[in-house]
Amino acid sequence: MLTDIGDPIQVRAVFDGRGIKPVDFVWGGRDYHVREITGRWRAAEGRTVLLCFAVVCDADVFELVLDTAGMRWTLARAEIEG
Repeated sequence: MLTDIGDPIQVRAVFDGRGIKPVDFVWGGRDYHVREITGRWRAAEGRTVLLCFAVVCDADVFELVLDTAGMRWTLARAEIEG
């Protein structure tokens, strides 16, 4: 079950043929490598566009959100195995 987090994170991302793609991120002093992007969607907060990504890192699942107005990343939710 995904747990709400809401922590700011540092993300390394690249641009590919589909747009921006998160590659890895740092959360809680630990590095996470994105093994797979299982979903991507857009949301909005007022006029701000949010780019959202469901990603898998090892056995863990995360929801990463990019606030395009401030170019800030947030770890919105996580499901950590073990």
